[in-house]
Amino acid sequence: YALPKGSSVIDFAYRVHSDLGNHCIGARVNGRMVPLKHQVNNGDTVEVIQSPNQTPHRDWLGIARTSKAQARIRQWIKQQQREKSVALGRELLEKELRKYATRPGAQAVTPKEYKEKLEYVLASLNLAEEEQLLAALGYGQLTVNSFIQVFFAPAEEETSRGEADDQKVLRSLEGKEGKEKAEPEVGEGVLVGGERN
Repeated sequence: YALPKGSSVIDFAYRVHSDLGNHCIGARVNGRMVPLKHQVNNGDTVEVIQSPNQTPHRDWLGIARTSKAQARIRQWIKQQQREKSVALGRELLEKELRKYATRPGAQAVTPKEYKEKLEYVLASLNLAEEEQLLAALGYGQLTVNSFIQVFFAPAEEETSRGEADDQKVLRSLEGKEGKEKAEPEVGEGVLVGGERN
């Protein structure tokens, strides 16, 4: 495998395969045990030692020289942070929903209600899926109180919006009843065979 000068054992491991790099714990170079930061030279025989329990560390970014190795390390770290943030977001949300249910006059949210209201919340916050919401809560990009306000507000807002729409339609109908029209306005009805329907 061709590597740039100054490449480490980590660079070599990631050059062979991403999983090998992710689980690399050391190497044997020319029959000698070496640490991960050891620089490989042209003609070296490298045997990478791996462990299923090993995962990339942020420190590896300072050791890796190739862009592929650095990108894979960053990808792993970002994925782990996202998973932690989703778990934290889920924990915060569940805790707040339980706390909200203990308020006087409030009821516990059923899974069915949660799914129904979740669609509204996701649309309101311009998010595609629940995991994005949980990650945003875990990262602190969105507060749990903001979620709660949107989650419990839709029923009231939809009702008032629906009533306002109903009132607007009634006013427009009442206004048209008093007027007699000799000819329909352009754009009204459908023209079929020269007659408006």
